[in-house]
Amino acid sequence: MASVKAQSVPVFMLIAYGVLGYNLLHNFIFEALYFQYDLFAPLARNLTDLAAENASTMYSAMVAPPFECPDEK
Repeated sequence: MASVKAQSVPVFMLIAYGVLGYNLLHNFIFEALYFQYDLFAPLARNLTDLAAENASTMYSAMVAPPFECPDEK
């Protein structure tokens, strides 16, 4: 967590790209404390991936998918 606080981690995925910063990580951990049964396993998996310098799983879990207009019929 200290390394993310010192320098944000860039994230590159097929459909999106962005930056995983301290605030996003802090919010994810804070939310996991309130919903422990639902979010502990994803938090553990995401922190393990982040330690291996793969921030895409945590970024995709926290960021909303891109907006798409519904098809008109």
